[in-house]
Amino acid sequence: MGKKKNSMPIRAILLEASLVVLGVILAFSINQCRENRDDETHAEYALQTVYLEVKNNRELIASNLAYHRYLADTLKAFIGRDSTLPSISVFNKGFIAQGQPLSTAWEAASATEALRDMDYNTVLELSGVYQLQRRYDFQSRAIGDQLYGLMIQQGMRSVLEKSNNLLSIIYMFIYREEQLIKSYDDFLKNDSA
Repeated sequence: MGKKKNSMPIRAILLEASLVVLGVILAFSINQCRENRDDETHAEYALQTVYLEVKNNRELIASNLAYHRYLADTLKAFIGRDSTLPSISVFNKGFIAQGQPLSTAWEAASATEALRDMDYNTVLELSGVYQLQRRYDFQSRAIGDQLYGLMIQQGMRSVLEKSNNLLSIIYMFIYREEQLIKSYDDFLKNDSA
């Protein structure tokens, strides 16, 4: 009889301990599911903001492209003329378009690790889009610094006198902008958020 009294509390203790462990495992599983759901929701929101940023960047680059095509057409009319220089009013938005595409949503998604929970192919495609943007931004800043440095050192006329060189630079921008627009269009066509 003494053995039965001692074995009952041990069984109850083991059962209670098992239930506590099961409760902890269940709570951990529920918490993990909640975190996964929150991560997926965050990734979906991040993708929507990146998608919107790409759409806005496409509009900005299309505007830059239109301006650069206008400049190229206008400068072609002046090249080869001995004494005629284009008026400074031709460059109403500057020698090169100043609008730069943003990468704020992409950087935020990366910093918050939302990219980890996105489709790999989507992240890969977006990485290519944003790499092209970085090249465009670098090119814009470098050439802008050189052009405006020349203008400050030698005057506005010195830039206008080199219209054929300026035309080559503008064609380089047109090429980059066409690349970016194609990249944006490919992404927007394939990945609607």
